[in-house]
Amino acid sequence: MAKSVLGKNPLERTKNGGSAPAGNSTKKSSGTKAAAKKKSGSAKKTTAKKATAKKPDAKKPAPKKTAEKKPVAKKVAAKKPAVKKTATKTAVKKPAAKKTATKSTVKKTVAKNVTPKAAASATVAAKPVSVAKPAAPKTEKKQSAKEAAAKSAAVSWRRKIGDGYGYEPEYESKVKGILDTLYSNYWRAEVEGIENIPASGKVLLVANHAGMLPYDSLMIREAVSRNHPEKRLVRPLLEDFIYYFPFLGTFMARLGSVRACQENGQSLLNRGDVALVFPEGIKGIEKQYKKRYRLQRFGRGGFIRLAMNTRAPIVPVAVIGSEETHPVLANFEQVAKLLGLPYLPLTPTFPLLGPLGLLPLPSKWKIVFGKPIPFDEYTADQVHDRILVNKLVERVRSRLQSMIDKELAARKSPWRG
Repeated sequence: MAKSVLGKNPLERTKNGGSAPAGNSTKKSSGTKAAAKKKSGSAKKTTAKKATAKKPDAKKPAPKKTAEKKPVAKKVAAKKPAVKKTATKTAVKKPAAKKTATKSTVKKTVAKNVTPKAAASATVAAKPVSVAKPAAPKTEKKQSAKEAAAKSAAVSWRRKIGDGYGYEPEYESKVKGILDTLYSNYWRAEVEGIENIPASGKVLLVANHAGMLPYDSLMIREAVSRNHPEKRLVRPLLEDFIYYFPFLGTFMARLGSVRACQENGQSLLNRGDVALVFPEGIKGIEKQYKKRYRLQRFGRGGFIRLAMNTRAPIVPVAVIGSEETHPVLANFEQVAKLLGLPYLPLTPTFPLLGPLGLLPLPSKWKIVFGKPIPFDEYTADQVHDRILVNKLVERVRSRLQSMIDKELAARKSPWRG
C-alpha cells in the first residue's frame, strides 16, 4: 500500500507542478554523497529553472479573471438601452416644444399620432382660442338682450294688469278659437243686459253655478269681452279644488281666473277690475238635476262683505243652460271622500263613458245681466253686522232667483231655447 501511495504522489506532482524528476534523482544518488550534492545542486538549478518556467503557468488564471470581468462589460452594454430611453424621452419632449411653436404642427401631430380621446381633449383645450377671436358677436348679444327687454316691456304694457295671478293674454289668443266655438257654435249663447256693466270702475258679478267643470265662468267672461263696448276683462274667483286638478288650475289661471278669497277679491276690485263670484260654491255644482235652477245657500255672506269693503256695485248674472251640460243624477259621497275629491257625480255619461263622459252636452245657453245693486252707502263698521249682512245676502239671492225663473218660463226647450 505504501508503494502505491508513493507511486501516486509523483503522478500527481507531474500533473500539478512537474516535480517528478527531482524525486527520481534523489533515489539514484543514494550511493555517494558528492554525487548527491552535485545532483542536488543541479536539481536546485533545474528547480529554479522550472520555477521560472512555472511563473507563467501561475499567471495563466489572470486571463480567466479578465474573462470573468467580461460580464461587467456586458452589464455596461446592457445599460446602454437606458441611455437610449433617456434619448427617447428627450425625443418625446421635442414635439411639445414644436406644439408651442406653431399651430400647424399641433394639428398635424393630433391628426397623425394622437388617439381620438386625446384629440377630443386637444379640441376642448383649443376652444378658448377660437372663442377669443370673434369680438363682434358680443355687441349682437347685447342688442338681442335689449330687444328681449323691450319685448317683455311691450307684453307687460299690453296686459295692463300687472298682477301675479298668472293671466297670460298671449295664451288666451292661442285658445280663443276653442272658446269662440263653444260660445257661438256649441252652446249658441245669447246675451242680454250687457249695458248694466259700467264702462269703467270696479264691479262685482254674482252668478248661479252649475256643471262639473267651470264652463259658466268661461262663457260669462267670453260674453263680456265680446259684447261689452269696452271689451272689459272678467276675473272669475273660483273654488280651491279646481286648482288641484291636473292642468285645469293652470289653464284657468292663464285665462284670468283667481282663487276665491277676500284678499284676492279686494285686490282686484280696488284697482277697478270686474270680478266674478259664485256664492253657491260646491253646493251649486253637486246639486242633482231635480233641484236644477234652485239657488242653494249663499254661504256666510262673504261676497257681501267684499262689496261693502270695496264699495263695489253688485250685478246679478243669470245663466240658463248650464244645468243641462252635466245632469247630476246622484253623488258618490263616500267614494269621493276616499279619493280626496269634493264630490263624485253620476251623470248619464259619467263614469259610464270614462273620460268622454266629462264632455258637456250641447244645451242652449242664455246669459242675462241684471241691474246693478249699489253698495257705496255702507260703511266699514257695518261689515261686522251679521243681521245686515244676512239681509243683503237674501236681497241679492231673491233678485237672482227671480231672473232665473223669468228666463225659465220663457224657454221652450233646453236644447233649442
